[in-house]
Amino acid sequence: MRLFFRPLLTVSLLLVAVVALAVEGQSPDPPSVGVVEDAGAAARQAVGMTGGRVLDVQKRFFGERAMYVVKVLLGDGRVKVVEVEANPTSVPDFMER
Repeated sequence: MRLFFRPLLTVSLLLVAVVALAVEGQSPDPPSVGVVEDAGAAARQAVGMTGGRVLDVQKRFFGERAMYVVKVLLGDGRVKVVEVEANPTSVPDFMER
């Protein structure tokens, strides 16, 4: 009788693992809409993603990539840092480096 349940148990465990991986791959956060042109657009996108209040927006450069780093105050008092991709054609000013 034990030999009968062993394949059934193995198949059910594999099925549970596949379902768990499929659920884990789905992100609860909405994906980023795309690149933004200025700090205001980055702040609006971060508020739309989190629903909080914007505390600070800074433009950072990582090699050829430009990102806006937006600090958002959430409703429960936590601060969340959201990175929004900036327009890659924007050239950094000497003050922004």
